[in-house]
Amino acid sequence: HILQNAVADGSETTLSNSVVAITSTGNVGINTTVPQSLLDVQGDAGAAGILTLATKELTVVDGDKLGQINFNAPLESDGGDAILVGASIWAEADAIFSASINSTELVFATNSSAAATERMRIDSSGRVGIGTSTPVELLSLNSSSGDVRMQMNAPTGSDAEIKFYNNAVSQYTIGHDDGTDNFVIGTTNVDNPLV
Repeated sequence: HILQNAVADGSETTLSNSVVAITSTGNVGINTTVPQSLLDVQGDAGAAGILTLATKELTVVDGDKLGQINFNAPLESDGGDAILVGASIWAEADAIFSASINSTELVFATNSSAAATERMRIDSSGRVGIGTSTPVELLSLNSSSGDVRMQMNAPTGSDAEIKFYNNAVSQYTIGHDDGTDNFVIGTTNVDNPLV
């Protein structure tokens, strides 16, 4: 164990008052002496453990990355694409930062045979773009080639529905009614068809 005393009074450092511990298996614990994984960050009672990824950039502009997590297998024996970053998540500035602006987007990237590329983005307004980096609605779907499709799958005996609400009240529902095997336009659900 490597220990750092959490008390600044010069008292002897023990496991019970350490803030950082490295076990014999290589697990690192921050605020815990029994880390559950390679890195375990635990908050005090009533608080969450927080991991911060930050940039030291002094003038953040649109497109700058603030922090990033990469997933890969750098020792994969086949080399080539196998050792590239296969998936990644990063926070990206969505504007020039100022004393009153920290507009930030969250980007998700994956790939199957090359370095990870963007697949989905949550912009600073909360809009989600799949296949687009500039969503214009709460959910924007885009295909650079071919059709755009959504799949909804319900088990036997259940309906697949899309509901439309106004002021938290269900107004219309469209979907497949499993009982009649019909496409239905309904009110609160497809079991209450309009026609």
